[in-house]
Amino acid sequence: MTFNLFSDNRTLIKKLESVNRLKNFAFSALSIKELNKFLKNNGSPDLIYVDISKLDAAAVKKILTALAKKKGHTWGIIDPAGKISDPALLFHDGASDYIGKAILNSGIGAKRLSRVASWQKNEDAEEDANKADSGGLNLLLSGRDWKNIRQETEYTFCFMFVELDLTYEWKNKSGKVHLSKVSGDFHTFIKKCVEPLQGNVWLWGEFGGIILFPYDGETADAILASYRLILNRTMISVEDFSFSTLVSFRIALDIGNTVYKKRGDTGNIVADTINFMFHLGKKYVPPGNFYLTERIAGHIPPGMRKCFIKAGQFEGVELQRMILPED
Repeated sequence: MTFNLFSDNRTLIKKLESVNRLKNFAFSALSIKELNKFLKNNGSPDLIYVDISKLDAAAVKKILTALAKKKGHTWGIIDPAGKISDPALLFHDGASDYIGKAILNSGIGAKRLSRVASWQKNEDAEEDANKADSGGLNLLLSGRDWKNIRQETEYTFCFMFVELDLTYEWKNKSGKVHLSKVSGDFHTFIKKCVEPLQGNVWLWGEFGGIILFPYDGETADAILASYRLILNRTMISVEDFSFSTLVSFRIALDIGNTVYKKRGDTGNIVADTINFMFHLGKKYVPPGNFYLTERIAGHIPPGMRKCFIKAGQFEGVELQRMILPED
């Protein structure tokens, strides 16, 4: 394993040459001017340490930005002068180590360097596991609410497809006025249900559409909400619809990415998840059912997991469905 030091401080270089004497470690010293070229030409070197003792604030900022952009590298900062006011922030940007004056004076041993390298490998493994859990999706977490979500920016959301069933039969039997009223009541009801959970009725047609929920990678409140909707649909029909019509609807949930635009400005958005959700909801989910993908099934509350069963595949995606009372 190579300890790659970028420094123009001869005294520091001389001090750290002792790394060569550590078992399983080699030492390499290059000028800081070589850093960008090194990052560009080396996919994932063992260890990168950058000495910022002779750099001004602007140069430090530029180097930290370059390092943060290079995912997969194991890097640390050597800061004997204490120029970094909040070293903890470095780790948010991907750093694996920070060496200040005290640590530098006490010496850098093999145990520390091995731990740094091991920690980064664990981080990479955890990231790979998260990607596997999300079906290989590149997670661009949107958070728990809408505060930091910006227009024209891509995020990962929880997608809910919900649509009334049997609408054409209703149209033939009850007429357009009755159907229009039921459809309007349904939109109002769904909006009332999802807004307390940060749900945004985003794409809506005549009988249903897609609701977006911000996704933080930790929870998916839409699962429990959808379960309640299906379980309580008889009471919902009586209490929330003008003609006491017994309504049936189907729900599908998934996690996916899309560029966010406000409702009404979404006409030119092209996203695989949007297409998948409309296909899943309209072509595969039976009337009165609640289906969800394996990507989001990991967020089913532990006590409710027995309430769902495997439901096959759709377009190569594994599904589960809610066990209905009549099953």
